[in-house]
Amino acid sequence: MQLINSVYILNSTQYRILKFLPQYTVWIAIDNKNAFPELILSKEIQTLSDDQSLIPAQDPYEYLKRLNLSEDSIQLKKRDENFSIIQDLINDEHVLINAKIRTARIKTIHLEKEVSINKILRLLRRYWQRGQTINALVPDYENSGGKGQKRVIGNKKIGRPRIYESSEGKNVTEQVELYFKKAIEEYLLPVKKQSINETYLRFKNSFSKHFHQVQAADIPTYAQFYYFYNTRYRNKNNSKEILTNQKTLKDHKPLTSTATKQANGPGARYEIDSTIADIYLVSSRDPSQIIGRPTVYIVIDVFSRMITGLYVGMENSSFNTAIQCLSVAIQDKVKFCQSYGLQIQPEDWPIYGLPSAILADRGELIGYQIELLEKNFSVRIENAPPYRSDAKGIVERAFGIIQSRFKSYDNIGVVSGFKEKKKGGHDYRLEACLTLEEFRKIILSCILLRNNFDVLTKYDRSADMPTDLPSIPLKLWQWGLQHRTGMLRQVDNKSLYVGLLPRIDASLSDKGLKVKGLVYQCLEMHQQGWFIRNTTKSRPKKLRIGFDPYSVNTIYVFFDENKLEYWEAHLSDASRQYQHLTWWEAEQIQKAIKTVEKQHSQLKSVAISELQDFTDKIIHAAQSRQAQVGVHQLSKAQRTRDIRQNKQEAIQVERAEHLQNRPSNSIRTIHPNQDNSQISQSDSSNLDLTSQPDLMRQLFEEDDEE
Repeated sequence: MQLINSVYILNSTQYRILKFLPQYTVWIAIDNKNAFPELILSKEIQTLSDDQSLIPAQDPYEYLKRLNLSEDSIQLKKRDENFSIIQDLINDEHVLINAKIRTARIKTIHLEKEVSINKILRLLRRYWQRGQTINALVPDYENSGGKGQKRVIGNKKIGRPRIYESSEGKNVTEQVELYFKKAIEEYLLPVKKQSINETYLRFKNSFSKHFHQVQAADIPTYAQFYYFYNTRYRNKNNSKEILTNQKTLKDHKPLTSTATKQANGPGARYEIDSTIADIYLVSSRDPSQIIGRPTVYIVIDVFSRMITGLYVGMENSSFNTAIQCLSVAIQDKVKFCQSYGLQIQPEDWPIYGLPSAILADRGELIGYQIELLEKNFSVRIENAPPYRSDAKGIVERAFGIIQSRFKSYDNIGVVSGFKEKKKGGHDYRLEACLTLEEFRKIILSCILLRNNFDVLTKYDRSADMPTDLPSIPLKLWQWGLQHRTGMLRQVDNKSLYVGLLPRIDASLSDKGLKVKGLVYQCLEMHQQGWFIRNTTKSRPKKLRIGFDPYSVNTIYVFFDENKLEYWEAHLSDASRQYQHLTWWEAEQIQKAIKTVEKQHSQLKSVAISELQDFTDKIIHAAQSRQAQVGVHQLSKAQRTRDIRQNKQEAIQVERAEHLQNRPSNSIRTIHPNQDNSQISQSDSSNLDLTSQPDLMRQLFEEDDEE
């Protein structure tokens, strides 16, 4: 199955697939500077692929998806300027497939924006040839300037300079705007709104709590806050009152359209949501222990209602669990099902790749990592309004259908009625019998049944759908790929997975890379010489790393802040006791070890105090003895003259004491003329060593002491 942005080689020419039409496929030659999009029959592509004339190739511009440009970089500014020039053109399907319309629209843009026609054509080709992402328009500065030299980028404060304050202030970044927006929509827009001054104080308080390191003088001012509100809300008629009766909006608002109408084909929009399953589970290690209710995440395709990804586990709804669910949605389902002991064919669940848009709840898919998914992989992230579950009605309905498959069973811990005795119910928690692994298999089987056999009786069919097409998710998916625009995009699963992992700073030392008390080793860092134990080799103090909360074995080091390229670092032998654990388990072990060490450190303090008292008594007694024997009356020469002879006498005394204190055994003397071979093995332990030559001096001879 071909995907949008896939690269293929035909007759030594690289082509990129741009779009799928009902009968044709639009592609473009990547290496031709004068190339334009071309139409080719989809059947012809299939024939070339079957004949192996069309060979899949590695995307030469894959690195653009790993760019992570800083907000003040020139490349970012140039990229956004280029995108604003051709934004209206790339959103028009006719510009892509019709040369006459393309020429007319380019001339219009040329006159409106005063940009040369050649530049517009160059930007369009670059956008199509390099992957149809905004990063395709990043200028090629890698080969210009002083390669390898550090470039200093200015960070000058824009706007009116301050008069009555010594500090210069800070510019308003995208992150600051998110906090502006949150405060305005929470306190200023609702019916019971606060004044703009009170709303600014709310923002200032929230901003200070999240950024403790920011000084008071660098917090965005009221003027910056008011300018954002005035330009983004008041001037765009966004200051209308918002209804506060959420139940009316959710349950009683007239339905004027359907979600399917907004999805042009498979992969146009995914919906993701989670719920707490209505069942209690038991531990797989000890079935007598009830572990609670699991969390179920589902990703569903709006057009076909195909469930494309899932997560079933005990973690609460969060960014980490949502990313796990999304990673399932873009990977091969055959391998995924095999990991749960289920065997399927590729045609049973033929879904992999990134969609064009993802609709999620507010908060779960908001953050730094998810912005990378949006910018670098051209996936639009949409967030539903608060308390509006009807915005994701398709995935919400899927939860009810899937849970109905197992809720009809009795005595398995399904939530039903009241569990309190005083309300006339029984405690259904005591009926729990399924483990998490067993429940996962049930949910996965329910999803396979729904995708392949459920007839959607209330599916809103479009006019071009044939009457003999059953409203089954799999059939709708297959029909949409053939007759509608397929929107799934090719992506490297590992790059996407690593790019979305949570990130923290790690410190470097001679022992390795240290993260939360664990030590890691990295081959590339050894090659850089960062672990050599001397002070001459310069190395960074900290590095940004990504980590999987469910495994401490491997972390991913982002050595270049402007790119998503990474090194893999593995757990060092110094931290081998944490192998194959999750980060939560490792933190619990570290906490337990520190607790025990703290307890024993107190015992050590007592023991050290007793040792000091014991040593003090011995030393004081020795000093008193020396004073009694009149040591100080002798000269230095008298005391040091016979040290060598005194040592020999001490050795003889020590040897005599040793012979006297050893166990008494019968000793047999060996005569020189006696045949030693006649000595039995039992007598060999009773030999008389006094008649043997003394070799102790030769073996352990020390230098004479002066």
